[in-house]
Amino acid sequence: MLKTMIGLICVSGVCFAAAEPNYLDARAAAAKLKSEEALSAFISLADGPFSDAQKADALERASALALEQKQYDQALELAKKITVPAISKAVRMRVMSARREWEALIVQFKDENIDGWWPDYLNSEAFLNRGLAYAARGDGTNAVADLRKAADTTRNDSTRGFALNTMGNAYCGLLKEDARAIAAYRETYRTRNDYKRSTAAIAVAEILARQNKFDEALAELRANDLDKVVHPGRRGSLLAASGDILVKQGNKAEAIAKYREAAGLKDLPTSTKAAYEKIVTALEADAK
Repeated sequence: MLKTMIGLICVSGVCFAAAEPNYLDARAAAAKLKSEEALSAFISLADGPFSDAQKADALERASALALEQKQYDQALELAKKITVPAISKAVRMRVMSARREWEALIVQFKDENIDGWWPDYLNSEAFLNRGLAYAARGDGTNAVADLRKAADTTRNDSTRGFALNTMGNAYCGLLKEDARAIAAYRETYRTRNDYKRSTAAIAVAEILARQNKFDEALAELRANDLDKVVHPGRRGSLLAASGDILVKQGNKAEAIAKYREAAGLKDLPTSTKAAYEKIVTALEADAK
């Protein structure tokens, strides 16, 4: 994204003097290339007659493209070449997260003062990746702390929803704090991402059902107009979650109706449709 400010041009959060447009033109041209060609182009840009900030931007893009191509070693080496410390560290964390190298990520960056980084446009991603690493190693306390930071600092609605849902998972699964888990999940309702909101509602409903609060659990699945979700996969998941709760409540007739509705959704993946139909058959057989 390009953003013009007084006397400056900013690319991905790094600012360049407006009097130096050549890098921006080259960057725009490289971005239009196919993935492998773009990777080579950005690597070449990093060797060009540009500022450290511009070279850092080129290397970040190159590393991201290498990561997309699953060239993990190359992505990491490119990240290490970045001379702007905050960007280099954040991109290295990105690569380690993609490789699920959670323990190594924590060892290298557990004491990192991410709040103090400049430029700070990658702070939210760094907090998210470190939070995921803490969660993976079972450290709920540090996981929720970093995930909270990630949710609060990102400008991306989808990322915010993911961070909040992951924080809810950590509170529920690692710290066994249902109330805080529910609060984290419900924050997701304020995002515009239906998938993240649906995932959160199902998670809250499962907690409430576990507490034998079945009516509340069913109501949760209808919260924030989630009953109007039209995407077949997401709507199917919400209907199936309602069916699960109705079964636990002892209301098999309504549960069957929910699963039938889910199985009948247009454009539902064949395997998912078959799974719902199998549940309907089992519930009908059990009801006889």
